[in-house]
Amino acid sequence: MLHDAGPVKQVGGQISDADILALRLPHTSEVIEGVNENICTAHHQRLEVRDDLIDFVIAEVTSERACKFNWLQLNDAQFRFVIQYVIRRFGYWSPDEQADVIDVLGAKPRDRVRVRLLSFGQQTSDQLPPEVLQPSHAEVLEYLRSLIGCYGVRPCENGPYFVSDHKQWPPMIKEIYNRLLGHKQTPVSPTDLVAWLFPNP
Repeated sequence: MLHDAGPVKQVGGQISDADILALRLPHTSEVIEGVNENICTAHHQRLEVRDDLIDFVIAEVTSERACKFNWLQLNDAQFRFVIQYVIRRFGYWSPDEQADVIDVLGAKPRDRVRVRLLSFGQQTSDQLPPEVLQPSHAEVLEYLRSLIGCYGVRPCENGPYFVSDHKQWPPMIKEIYNRLLGHKQTPVSPTDLVAWLFPNP
């Protein structure tokens, strides 16, 4: 998502970008039919998910070793401009409310709504403020392994789990899947898979 930086920088320029915008509504779940298993629950604690809140998430993803958030390097005027741009894109707040949203960013939820910053990297950084949650790439891969594993062919009360067709996947995604799940080879740990994906010079 690119930002028109005219009011702060050069006309037509870009201050920053948002890698991921996400919205989680209360009571979201993914239940495996036949076994009544909610496969989202195990990871809710790590992401500090609450079922009484609407979560608006703004996330940065980096291939560098430590998590980072480019916006936090902007001056106050630039930071407010970028946040307000994103808030408009979410479309939840009226124009009169948008100016106040930045003041509660990462703070105590208000009116059952929370706006949060996340940074995904190889490891956490002590340079980011505590309100920025920092899930690691290895944690994300472990989540994917547990999620995909739920859809393998395993017997259950009402028949086998759903088996997806992977023929349409790009080669790199297939390779990650095979390494992570151990299809056609010995499975590797999420940490080792991150090292393979992001080799250090």
